[in-house]
Amino acid sequence: MRIDGNTKLVGLIGYPVTNSLSPLIHNAAFACLGINWCYIPLPVKPALLADAMSGMRALGFSGFNVTMPFKVEVISFLDELDEVSRSVGAVNTVRVEEGRLVGYNTDGIGFETALAREFSYDVEGKSILVIGAGGAAKSIAVTLAQRKPSSITIFNRTPSRGIKLRELIESNAPGVNVKYLAADGCEESPINADLIINTTPLKREEDFFFPLSIIRVGKEQLVCDINYFPPLPFLQWARASGARVMDGGGMLLYQAAAAFKIWTGIEAPIEAMKLALLDALGEMGSCQEKP
Repeated sequence: MRIDGNTKLVGLIGYPVTNSLSPLIHNAAFACLGINWCYIPLPVKPALLADAMSGMRALGFSGFNVTMPFKVEVISFLDELDEVSRSVGAVNTVRVEEGRLVGYNTDGIGFETALAREFSYDVEGKSILVIGAGGAAKSIAVTLAQRKPSSITIFNRTPSRGIKLRELIESNAPGVNVKYLAADGCEESPINADLIINTTPLKREEDFFFPLSIIRVGKEQLVCDINYFPPLPFLQWARASGARVMDGGGMLLYQAAAAFKIWTGIEAPIEAMKLALLDALGEMGSCQEKP
């Protein structure tokens, strides 16, 4: 990779960002197309988010991704939002246009594309369980709700956030049956859904706010976890119960491809990006399973 005075810069803002695979994926895409761009990780402590936003303008960045814990908080520093990020109230991609910061959200379309391309999965008529109610959950749930599932259940530890997400889905997809399920007292009856999605950052089974056994899982279910670094005990448990499983690698790939086009105006080289991702995950024992 050549870095010079003409190199266009993009990056990732979050805290921490040390384990992110996004730099590998995007830099592989730039190299594949032979364009003079570079993607770098940018760790930003929460108290310094405002300074970081000013820095993006001052340093001439062309754009950047946003990850935890800033997907919601970053909105107050942006000049404009696209329709998707405005509707879900969360941003994961920002384009810099002559000093103006324009927010987008590619999480939902990234997840939906992974379902379609990796599993030929259509959510229409399916029941969906979303575990968590953060920025990624908002984008995924609203995107899938607009594809006419039979129902969406939000399962979250904090009632206020779960109820707020339920209301957000209802306002964006009025015809979908949406409910919020509190963690307290849910052990009495099993939770049933065709598609089960963990959007929380929890990875160890003992860290989950509910016993996994309350979710009914078998060969008819597709169980997803948007995390992609193993071990992923949620998927290990689901696979042992006979379910098909999908980790967050596909979502990472396709949301990155969408962000790539937002910044560059060029279709992303998916195969080159996928190869870089698979190479990076190759020795980690990814929990991805093909149908």
